[in-house]
Amino acid sequence: MTTLNTSVTITTGKIPLLTEEAGNWVTWKTHIEAKLASIKAKDIALGKETRPPPHTLDPNQTTTENQVANTLVLEEQSECDECDAKAFNLIVENINDNRLSLFEDPPINSSSHLAYE
Repeated sequence: MTTLNTSVTITTGKIPLLTEEAGNWVTWKTHIEAKLASIKAKDIALGKETRPPPHTLDPNQTTTENQVANTLVLEEQSECDECDAKAFNLIVENINDNRLSLFEDPPINSSSHLAYE
């Protein structure tokens, strides 16, 4: 248990490893989804939220307006990528090494959604 300066207490628990036979799937899924939610990555891992598409130039906007819009999209994409990477790492860290053989070598896409699936 960790107490932060803000008087908030966080209980840290270990997520059980997903076993080779996946016999503990329901328990693992409950723990992993709770942890993913706590790092605001659950929707990305479950495929409910996707990376924002690239900005498309709008001929009705000025160059500056298009640049601002593009910058906002790039920031959103960066945040999404960071969140996806954290979710992927969390999932992989909590899978039995024998289950990791199901992943491509080397992984073409280190998407948390693909790892979760």
